[in-house]
This record gives sequence, structure tokens and C-alpha cells, in this order.
Amino acid sequence: MKNIFVNVKLSGLDLLGFRIGGAGLGNILFPWARGVVFAKKHNIKKINSTWTTFKFGTYFRKEKDKRTYHNIFLENNFKGFVKVFYLLISKKIDEKELENKSLKPKLFPTVINFSGMKNQMMDIRNDYEIVKKELLNIIRNKHVLLSLKNKPQAIAVHIRLGDFDIPNNEKEIRDGKTNCRLPLQWYIQIINNIREKTSKNINVLVFSDGSDEELLDILSLNNVRRARGGTAIADMLSLSYAQLLIASNSTFSLWSSYLGRVSTIWFPGTHRTKLFFKEENLFEGELDYKDAIPDKILSVLK
Repeated sequence: MKNIFVNVKLSGLDLLGFRIGGAGLGNILFPWARGVVFAKKHNIKKINSTWTTFKFGTYFRKEKDKRTYHNIFLENNFKGFVKVFYLLISKKIDEKELENKSLKPKLFPTVINFSGMKNQMMDIRNDYEIVKKELLNIIRNKHVLLSLKNKPQAIAVHIRLGDFDIPNNEKEIRDGKTNCRLPLQWYIQIINNIREKTSKNINVLVFSDGSDEELLDILSLNNVRRARGGTAIADMLSLSYAQLLIASNSTFSLWSSYLGRVSTIWFPGTHRTKLFFKEENLFEGELDYKDAIPDKILSVLK
């Protein structure tokens, strides 16, 4: 559409070439996805997003993955001087201003800004095919190859530690607290329950930003190993390839579940968004320590 452009603001202080701070990969993908879907449906050109960021916290905590997101994505839209030009001279409007309104060509260049997590997956729930296709189009090939290298054989486990809080007790998680660690014993119990029910020593691949020492109890289980050498986006894709995902309390797990259409187990109090449709016949729900393993999960693993 003439003289209308989509711009996605990925949070943090955007200096056009790079950002300072801002949310993690799972969170910044929400506005990107809304912007991409909107641009695709309305035949609008998109301005390149500023992916590269610098986060002081990752260095302070001595995390292995500094989460700069540099050299992960390659967008072939407006960039460089052209990007700066349009962002400086165009009229700016927020995506909220377009709700329930028809879009018409503009005489003067207009930029529609998309930002924030909004309703997470709810605005793009029906558009996962567009989102996945566009995401794969901008991921550099080396990260796709890395994701295939760490492709799970059966069960993928995502354990988010890093900058996540340690809750005072499980009740806080069950009551809806976000950005906090889940009990390691819960993951272990779910794995044991599945193996007992299937009478199989099913292969488990663990993805985590924690240390080997922090993960010792789960890595000590038979036929459980840790994925290594991946990047943030490669790990997200690897998780999406699993037959079954045991999720963390994070939007990172949510994205893997959404992109891969993979049956997903959530800790009580952490399943906040319904992703799948009835005809997909996939499991998505919460399981407690002693809950029975649903038939949908067993049929997938068999």
C-alpha cells in the first residue's frame, strides 16, 4: 500500500543500529510477528528491525549466552540510510489506532509502529503459518543448521534459569507468578511418569541456560543428555522439533510450542495461552507431579 510502512520497535533504547537493554527473544518476537502479519495481509513494506542489543545484566551474571542477537537475523527490507530517512520524516501512528478501521493509501509517508507483548499469541494464533514462514526467511542459515544438529529424538525439556527468580515456594508459581524458575524435581517426576507409563526409556534432550551443576539431578538420569552449542534462535527451533515439549515458565517455550505445533506440558499455573485447535489433536495443558499422563501424549510418543 502506497506510502505506508510497518516498523517494529523491539523494546529498549533503540539507536537504529543497535539497542541498549530490552526484553528477551521470546518477548520481542511478539511485536515482530504482529507487524509481519499485518504487513503481509495488507501488502505493506516493512522497515528492518533493530535486533542487535547490549545487555549489562548478562555480563554481570556471567551468562554464557550474552543474548545480543547479533548476526542471527537478516531482513531484506528498508535499512541503513533509507530506514533512518523514513523514521525521521514519516508521520507515526500506533497499531492500536488501526483497530476496527480500514487502511487507506497516504499522501505523506506514514509509519505504523508495533511494540510490546500486547496479548502475546492471541493476535497471531490463527497466523502461525505466516509467522513461521517469515521467521525462517530471516534466520541466517547457520542457525537453522545448528537447530537440526540438536534436533530431539523424542522429548525436549526446556529449563530456564539464568535471570529468572527463585520463587519462595511453589504456590507463587501456581498462583501465576511469571519469570521464575520451576522446580527441577517436577521435570524429573514428569519424565519418570512418562517412562513408567510407556515402559520405555525414552530419550530426553535438555535445553537450558543453567550450569551442569545446577542441572546435575536431571542430567544424572539414564538416557538424558544436554543440548550444546546452540544459539537462542537455534534452540527455539530445536525445541519445536520435539515429539513432546516439557516447558519452562517462559515465552521462549511458548514460541517453540507455537512454531512446532508440538504437544506441550506446563507446570501448574503457567499455561496461560491456548495455542492449538481441536482438529490438531495435540496436548497442551498443565500436569502436576502425580497426574496421569494423558492418552494424547502417549499416542505421540508411541
